Amino acid sequence: DERNSLVGSEMCIRDRAGGMLAHDLVPALRAAGFGVTALTRAELDIAHVPHLHDLIRHPEAPWDWIVNTAAYTAVDQAESEPMAAFRANATGPGALAAWARANGSRLLTLSTDYVFDGQATRPYGEDDPTDPQTVYGKTKRAGEENALREDPRSVIVRTSWLFGRRGKCFPRTMLDRAESGQALRVVNDQTGCPTATDDLAGGLVRLMQADPDGGIYHLCGPEAMTWFDFAARIFHRAAAAIPTFSMPELSPVASSEFPTPARRPAWSVLGMGRTDALGVTPLGDLDAAIDRFLADRNAKLNPPTND
Repeated sequence: DERNSLVGSEMCIRDRAGGMLAHDLVPALRAAGFGVTALTRAELDIAHVPHLHDLIRHPEAPWDWIVNTAAYTAVDQAESEPMAAFRANATGPGALAAWARANGSRLLTLSTDYVFDGQATRPYGEDDPTDPQTVYGKTKRAGEENALREDPRSVIVRTSWLFGRRGKCFPRTMLDRAESGQALRVVNDQTGCPTATDDLAGGLVRLMQADPDGGIYHLCGPEAMTWFDFAARIFHRAAAAIPTFSMPELSPVASSEFPTPARRPAWSVLGMGRTDALGVTPLGDLDAAIDRFLADRNAKLNPPTND
């Protein structure tokens, strides 16, 4: 039986193209038998009440699921634009949850490791106390609370360190700089779990199929490492896959050498007890995800010719 879901595309204040997760999630849902209505930010402003009222007149409404991938993700810029971040990250999920409850749908909305203080030494569990240290983290935590208050059946999925084939991400930045001949200095005192958006999309589909109870779930990549470790892994895979790739000079540095308006968490590792219990995890192998990213990037940089 075909299920229906509405997927809203991401927005990033610095990169209006966005859509890195939605780009992989829409085809994953369709492949699993969901009928998908994918709306852009221009078509649906999740914090704008008249837009939400108009949704019920959409020819495919109501949906079984509303999947919210929209967010204000400019972490540093949020420090100087707290109201814009709050509107997207806190007001929006609450409004969507209220609409879902009133119209027989369920909300799944994405959240982040930034809701924690980043000072742990073991993976954060879903029930661990939150203590966000940045405007971005505080607004995302408020979005979690708003969604669950408006509809306790809402599903909150925290994830971390996303990278994918569309939009800006850490592997693309590292490869661009390496190929320009730059020596690279990468922080080695922040630890998290790199998460490929296509792997995350598959995990989200399995979570929805499991018909979970409302509440908070963690879903991220299977390996914990620092940004320096991640860069080294990317370059190792690139050297094996791309004959012309030259290994760059890579040095580990402390976060203090790259001061930013918003302090990054030193520890972003998420424990996945609830998703494990549902059989949703683990997500895919990191090396395989990097190889897919490299193949896609190479195809875009070197499109086939008709010669």
